[in-house]
Amino acid sequence: MGGWIKINRSMIDHWIWKDADALRLWLEMLIRANFEDKTRLFNGQLIHLKRGQLVFGRKVYAERLSMNENTIRKVLKLLISDGMIHQQTTNKYSIITITYYDKYQDSTSNSPAKHQQPTNNAPHLKNYKNDKNDKKGAKRFTPPTAEEVTEYCKSRANGIDGERFVDWYATRGWKVGRDTMKDWKAAVRTWEGRRKQETESNDNWEVSR
Repeated sequence: MGGWIKINRSMIDHWIWKDADALRLWLEMLIRANFEDKTRLFNGQLIHLKRGQLVFGRKVYAERLSMNENTIRKVLKLLISDGMIHQQTTNKYSIITITYYDKYQDSTSNSPAKHQQPTNNAPHLKNYKNDKNDKKGAKRFTPPTAEEVTEYCKSRANGIDGERFVDWYATRGWKVGRDTMKDWKAAVRTWEGRRKQETESNDNWEVSR
């Protein structure tokens, strides 16, 4: 996941700055919201998302942010009541719409918008880049969603369960050994290789019996 979002210094005067859990969830949603209209695969179902929208699940985000589901539910209510997001819920998933998404991401590129209008409903955002990206040009790792992994696995026809993959690494802080994961697709391919070796080993055992 490339690109960046804009954060305005006025955010420090907004209530969300004083609530660590709310701030983490808010930034996570801003980062994961679609930059452009896109169709995503989620649990075997195609979902058409517009710019500024994302598929949301309390359990997935609770694990991703190491928060409990009750906290996620509480923060969602605050964001909705403040008009910062809208939530559409089905019996299988929710779609979150960032109300003022154009203030956080330019519609033409990943460059900052030239003009921003103040609003009392949401934190104003300014040009923001991860410090490591500025210094070294390195990409900061962002954990994938279960649907992103599922879609990638289907494209490789490897039979790996995307949700199982995400749950496995989320409970381990997205670490490979002692180091933070750098490329989740590479990790998928590693799982794929191990799965293939196990299958071949079982086949050889069957032949030798």
